[in-house]
Amino acid sequence: MKKNSKLSLVAGFTVALLSVQPLSVGAATTPLSSVIVDLDATIVGGSCQISASTVDFGDIKLQSEPVNYKPIALADLNIELAGCSGYGTPTPKLLFERAAGTEAVGTNKFIFAKPDVTQNKAQGFGFAVYKQGVDPNTTSAGKLDTMVSVDPATPEPISLTAIDPSGGAAGLNGTYTFRAGVACVDCSSSVEGSLMGSLVIKFSYN
Repeated sequence: MKKNSKLSLVAGFTVALLSVQPLSVGAATTPLSSVIVDLDATIVGGSCQISASTVDFGDIKLQSEPVNYKPIALADLNIELAGCSGYGTPTPKLLFERAAGTEAVGTNKFIFAKPDVTQNKAQGFGFAVYKQGVDPNTTSAGKLDTMVSVDPATPEPISLTAIDPSGGAAGLNGTYTFRAGVACVDCSSSVEGSLMGSLVIKFSYN
């Protein structure tokens, strides 16, 4: 009976050692250190340098009674793209917006001019930009879709076709010609005089 009691005690001691040993190992483990790393990047789309020359209509002599919205004079607006590089999607575009200090003539978003600052300022007249591939002379009060919206709140993106479609981004380099015109909104009350206006032209892939 005593032998059995001794064996029982030794067996019980062995089990106790095995159950305590993992706790001893765990307490000796060194905690891991950590650090948070921030990553920053900016994805830049394709771009072009853009330039344009001043459009000077000179003196415009009326040859007949003007018609609302129909241009009384036309001139080329040449826009030069250079140094085009990178990739953009979906389509390269130009945006035309009235510059600060230039206002809408009437309530439309197409005709624009600087406000009256001299006594010789024309009244009721303004400038317009016409879409490529249309005849500006077909413009009328009932057909305004020949003109480009220049309202900064609702600019109208005009898609560009590359001059060299096989040239990648560099294929956009070159001159793009639009027609600019002078027209009156309410010709019956218009007054002749000097006229000025300014546009902001932007290149974008958006």
